[in-house]
Amino acid sequence: MKTTLSLLFCLALTCQAKNMNRVLLTDAATSKGAVCLDGSPSGYFIRNGTGRNTDKWILHQMGGGWCFNETDCYSRSKTYLGSSKFYPAALSFSGFLSDSQDVNPDFYDWNIVFIIYCDGASFAGYVEEPYKVNNTPIYFRGFNILKAVLDDLLEKGMKNANEVILTGCSAGGLATYVHADFVQSYLPSGIKYRAMADAGYFLDIPNVDGRRAFYGAMNGVFKLQNVSGGLNEDCM
Repeated sequence: MKTTLSLLFCLALTCQAKNMNRVLLTDAATSKGAVCLDGSPSGYFIRNGTGRNTDKWILHQMGGGWCFNETDCYSRSKTYLGSSKFYPAALSFSGFLSDSQDVNPDFYDWNIVFIIYCDGASFAGYVEEPYKVNNTPIYFRGFNILKAVLDDLLEKGMKNANEVILTGCSAGGLATYVHADFVQSYLPSGIKYRAMADAGYFLDIPNVDGRRAFYGAMNGVFKLQNVSGGLNEDCM
């Protein structure tokens, strides 16, 4: 399980690092509709900062592609990319999410948050009523998930942050571009804030067959999950 997760997270898991603990937003699932594709509560993994950097935060948005139609999203809901049911109580990470000073000298003692990606639309969609596929409800609530995570983190100390970095890989990298301004609007004014996307820029150019395949696929996601509410109006 850990090997599979590491490949799609764009991060390597390591047994030597200190674990990040899972937080499931069960209250927000009911009060804010912040649920994964299968209706399970959204959530994140967190490791608290230590020493002099307890007021510094990294928010990492997990990657994992997208789902492009109802059937695709139904299939995705049966995996860890569409449900929080598959996640263990704790995980550990290397790279710039590591707590090792040797591996990660710049950020090892920061508050590190790894946001679970389970909506299939880069945390940007919102449809109030679930779709029914094979008589099973499928929920499109990614933007609600992002807001619920931010609300919870502010209550847990991020309101006192001095510095915040928003980042993400692949679909999470795209989410970094999409939500950079929105996340900043959630944070206290005057803090040092940066957004850093990893492999999140996807070119809208014809493929080898001359078709704008990526445009068509993402336009499907946009319409299916009503992504307009999760985008900056200046980008549309």
